[in-house]
Amino acid sequence: VDESSMISDDLSEGEFFQFGSGKLMSDLIEFTRIQHSLSGNKLIFVGDPAQLAPPTNSNYSPALSATYLLEKFGLTTDSFTMSQVIRQEAGSGILSAAERIRTSFDGGYFNHFAITPNPQDIHAVVQGDFYQMYDTAPGRKIVITYTNQTAHQINMDIRRHKHGGDYPVRVGDVMLVGQNNHLTGLFNGEFGIVNRCEENLVSREVAFKVAGGATARVLLKWRKIDLAAQDSNGFKPLVDTYMLENYLYSKANTLKPEEQQALYVDFKNRHQHLKPGSIEFKEALRNDPFFNALRLKYGFAVTCHKAQGGEWDSAFVFWDYGRPANFDVWKEKQEKTGRNNADFYRWAYTAITRASGNLYCINSPSFTPYDHLVFLSPGAIPGVQHLNGASPSVFTFEAGQEMMDNMLRLGVPQHSAAIRNHFLSILYQCRLANIEITAWKQSGYEFIYFFQQGDKTASVKGWIKANNSFSPTYQKNPGSTNSDELVAVVQRMCQEHNRFQAILPQQEDCIPAQPALDWSVAKQKPFLHHLYLDLQDALNGHRISIGLLEHLNYRDRYTFERSGEKVVLDIEYDGQGFFGRVVPLINPTPSALLLSDLETIFLSLKNR
Repeated sequence: VDESSMISDDLSEGEFFQFGSGKLMSDLIEFTRIQHSLSGNKLIFVGDPAQLAPPTNSNYSPALSATYLLEKFGLTTDSFTMSQVIRQEAGSGILSAAERIRTSFDGGYFNHFAITPNPQDIHAVVQGDFYQMYDTAPGRKIVITYTNQTAHQINMDIRRHKHGGDYPVRVGDVMLVGQNNHLTGLFNGEFGIVNRCEENLVSREVAFKVAGGATARVLLKWRKIDLAAQDSNGFKPLVDTYMLENYLYSKANTLKPEEQQALYVDFKNRHQHLKPGSIEFKEALRNDPFFNALRLKYGFAVTCHKAQGGEWDSAFVFWDYGRPANFDVWKEKQEKTGRNNADFYRWAYTAITRASGNLYCINSPSFTPYDHLVFLSPGAIPGVQHLNGASPSVFTFEAGQEMMDNMLRLGVPQHSAAIRNHFLSILYQCRLANIEITAWKQSGYEFIYFFQQGDKTASVKGWIKANNSFSPTYQKNPGSTNSDELVAVVQRMCQEHNRFQAILPQQEDCIPAQPALDWSVAKQKPFLHHLYLDLQDALNGHRISIGLLEHLNYRDRYTFERSGEKVVLDIEYDGQGFFGRVVPLINPTPSALLLSDLETIFLSLKNR
């Protein structure tokens, strides 16, 4: 089964006539009998899990979910990934854009989106050039939108351009089947061309009672047409039938409830000799050309869900995803709001991969992890801390050889930057208060400090979280404590550990500096890897090197060096992978010239 990402297992409630259970996935499993071990049957689902899931309440494709197949049907599966791309040529800009979007699913961060035009196959389209580019686009073409409202408006605009006015259905119009039709054998999502159409409509006004006793009046309109429908094997025989114009000109994708009811009442009015519920009544209803009239939309522009599964030489994408109804998709500035999530990336991935040759983008959004980056000057830091209610200052200190030896002697792990920096902060504060750390232990997420000051002893335990932040609570360890006064002092030290930040030495006889990039962190947070690569590239030509890189809680600490000058910067980021403040550590005082050059470099990342 190809395009399996489109298969739903939710009850189909939009059809008047229900076939099977109404759940396509469940019916397919039952039909293939693969739950019966003696059947010998196999079922192969082929699809792309990065594409849109079925238009239901779930955000995944059940046919491509091994967990769902096991839990719902008791089926075990083998999964394989095909990586060779056939639709686009090697070096395709469309393929490169699609691959960049896919990597976001692998990393779980949706903080970088850009469809970059090129002379080969990706084109930016402005409103004044749209019709000329649409008319000259090579091969089969389609316009893709997110909302039915946008698709409706673009369809009207294209027909106005094509026919010179707002005319009724004409020969040559491209049509899209909006709902399965058992009478004609046409299915939801199929395209067709109007081969013939009658000028005169068939119209009937239907009146009926609704809840509350009021009378509803609905004017139903039908038009007789010949439709040349096309499937994967070519054009089907001409379909001579009625289409329902109420559906055609609605901006919605379904009939209003009163319109559906009016169709039923109209049928009853025309068949008063048949008893509702009888076999004759049901058979006549199933074969009535007016009740079962084709529900068609113009097919020049369609929603991405309707385009899914298809392939066109040229695809025009309107980026109206997540925008309000009054949003001008041609001109208004696009924001990342509502787009930095998996649902938007699935929509975008599905939309751009409908194009096999040329992709035309109308006002596509663009955002990067650096969009909200702010470089703080040293003089502004105390004011920012005051506004935020933060501690009045953060003091940095050089962790000398003796401190490093002490850490090694007590067995503090060197591979954990968070634990190491916590220990060095407490050790530094203890030195100022003439307190000795006599022992240190760790078990899982729990760690214990042991202190001594003269004949006073104290011990406190704390906890580090999975995200490398620390619990604000530090508990007394009674068995190793004889002074509550000392406990109170060291508890306060632990709670204020962030106010004292160590700068590690880089001498060969001290603990070796961490590798420039921790690949385990880079895999979990790929945007940190990209930051490192972007900085390496931007530093070229400035004779600036990265002396040390530490991955801390929601910030990376970089030490930059040039000709004996040194600047330490904390680069903060949020849980979605967007960078915020770049904060210079002001103790010791950073080199003014090097700091100025680094500010220029960071702002170039934001503005590129």
